[in-house]
Amino acid sequence: MGAVSPAVLVPSCMKLHKANYGTKKGIPTTLIAASSFDDIAAITIFGVCITLLFEQIDTEPVPGEEPKPKADIAWLIGKNFIEIFSGLFFGFLVALILSSTNYMYFASDVTLCKAKCLIMIGMSVLTPYLAFVTSFPEGKYIGIIFFGYGCNCLWKTKK
Repeated sequence: MGAVSPAVLVPSCMKLHKANYGTKKGIPTTLIAASSFDDIAAITIFGVCITLLFEQIDTEPVPGEEPKPKADIAWLIGKNFIEIFSGLFFGFLVALILSSTNYMYFASDVTLCKAKCLIMIGMSVLTPYLAFVTSFPEGKYIGIIFFGYGCNCLWKTKK
């Protein structure tokens, strides 16, 4: 599995968008979003493989400390899938909660846009921190991508 190169896909999709090919159905923007998700999926799977690799390497115990017991491979794989699905759930849940800004009163559309921008930046910075605190490091990438995708879907009326 390899990641899609944004250097190739984004300019091609922007040309299609400017020529109005598939814009009614949102095909160029969907391709760009899918390529971002593909990159995150490749990074996540790489992280799972690295986790499995380093958990299985024998290391000499530090003098004076007890040797670290090896974790079960099935548990490591299951834990990584739990992390991925928790990131997916977190991203959509937060996007659903923040979709309530569509029903709030703002003085102007510029103020609404600024508020949504600050929310997006804040959640993108807060998600890796929450992943670190909860010991779910692989879920942060999926959470950020699906948070952005969920906000795009739920904020369609007023972006």
